[in-house]
Amino acid sequence: MGNLIAQRVRAVFFDFGGTLVARDPDPFPKFREVVRMRGTEVGEGAYRAAEARVGARLDRVRYGLLGQKPSFLDRGVAETLEEMRIPPPHEPLVALLHDAYTAPEWRPAFPESVAVLEALVAEGLPLHLVSNSSDMLLEVLERRGWTPYFRTITFSQEIGAEKPDPRIFSHAVKRAGIGPEQGLHVGDSWSADYLGARRAGLEAVWVNRERTPAEARPLQVVDLRELLPMLGL
Repeated sequence: MGNLIAQRVRAVFFDFGGTLVARDPDPFPKFREVVRMRGTEVGEGAYRAAEARVGARLDRVRYGLLGQKPSFLDRGVAETLEEMRIPPPHEPLVALLHDAYTAPEWRPAFPESVAVLEALVAEGLPLHLVSNSSDMLLEVLERRGWTPYFRTITFSQEIGAEKPDPRIFSHAVKRAGIGPEQGLHVGDSWSADYLGARRAGLEAVWVNRERTPAEARPLQVVDLRELLPMLGL
């Protein structure tokens, strides 16, 4: 199977969170830490409720906020502070939380990620990124120094659709200049990444780090280094 994939694949599409880096951690501890700098204590229950209200509002308009100021991330933080009646000014707190949430330390890379990306780039295999994310992703990649690894970056806020919707995969494939059958998508979500990519016509590899029992017999890896022999490297 690895040889067959190597013969067909002309580009590799990676998911981001959960695949190359850890999934988002709980933001509450960092939020509480920053707000305490103002001398204000916040309860977890109140934070969860405020975050849920703000999230519900912003989810309805997220696609229309692309490129606007404040950014989607900063708007969410600012509105959560307002919901919780944290005394102003809010701008310094938003700036601190923005810096924390976009820092490489917020979502550590898996140990093998950089080595695998560099190995694939060294072989001349085009890499692309496809993520259910806001435009914050561009800053996150820049701060990591990862932007040069990817020839294109496609994210859901930009496209107006989230994986497993085939539109986001179609946009990514079109940008790559290949047919879907020539693309391999690598991601950790069974439904969004594996099934979504397969339904869009791409080959797919499921990153199953937890060794979760599969509903079928997909191509899967528990470590990204296992991709290299699949691709004939």
